[in-house]
Amino acid sequence: MSNNRTKLWVGLGAFVFAAGAGTQADPVKDAEAAAGVAGGERGAHAPYTPPKTATAIQLAAAGGEGGEGGEGGEAGPAAGLSDSQNFLFQLAMMKGHLRAGHELLEADKPKDAMVHFKHPVEEIYGGIEGALKQRGVEGFKDDLETLVAATEAGDHEKAEHAYYHVLEYVNAGLNAVSPEYTTKPSFMLPVVTALVQQAAAEYDAAVKDGQMVNVAEYQDSRGFVWVGRDILGSLSSSLYSRDAADLNDAIADYEALMAAWPAITPDFEPKMSPGEVKAAASKVELELSGFITRDYGASAGGEGGEGGEGGEGGEGGEGGEGGETG
Repeated sequence: MSNNRTKLWVGLGAFVFAAGAGTQADPVKDAEAAAGVAGGERGAHAPYTPPKTATAIQLAAAGGEGGEGGEGGEAGPAAGLSDSQNFLFQLAMMKGHLRAGHELLEADKPKDAMVHFKHPVEEIYGGIEGALKQRGVEGFKDDLETLVAATEAGDHEKAEHAYYHVLEYVNAGLNAVSPEYTTKPSFMLPVVTALVQQAAAEYDAAVKDGQMVNVAEYQDSRGFVWVGRDILGSLSSSLYSRDAADLNDAIADYEALMAAWPAITPDFEPKMSPGEVKAAASKVELELSGFITRDYGASAGGEGGEGGEGGEGGEGGEGGEGGETG
């Protein structure tokens, strides 16, 4: 695969994690400008500014950071993630739901879009509400509900503005995790893997006996796999500098997986069977795990793993020796 394809993936992931110390870019404002949305029309709340230090990364074990009760569940794809990775995973899934809903809104299918706009507040928000507060991120449940209400009312312009406003808060949550971690492939690739696993599971629920039986699950899974692509794209420069050939293999495998979701509205006969999607997802996971274990010498918990020796809360816990501080 050419270097141009790799550069394209880097560009595709550019808006995902804009965290950084000091002055930060505003990816939502940029996206709104491209969509013709005036910055002053994004809503009543002032934009949240992520903290300039990494202190918010030090979290208590209690507080339910998107684990139990969150989509994915303790026994699901999030099971092996640290608290901070799981927090990002839940927000990434929220972004996937929003992406699916926005695609449908743009396709003039507000009733279908409303289904996906409801999912973040019904399935995810309650599980991360405490973590948002703990990290200093302003709550946005009311904004999610405004998005749903505007979509349900058929007010496309208001729904469009509400979408970008919600996206700003989701990005604020993503940016609340220190870039010390979100720029590390060894920390972020397990989040991508979890998204891929979640997408494969929901695709399996969408297709039965060679027929598309649950369009909403298909659309959710499409959103998840696309957000995973964006995260991988945001890491591509770092991965390329380490092993360009393996990165190109990972991109090829990811694109082969994405072929299952050619459009937001699926055909009655799916492009790939659930078994084929699962096999393609496994190839992606294998390729990405190679980067973690070979290039970074770390388990899925990140370099040294959140909690390190002795587990979270024990010797070498978060902030301790071998913990998330590395």
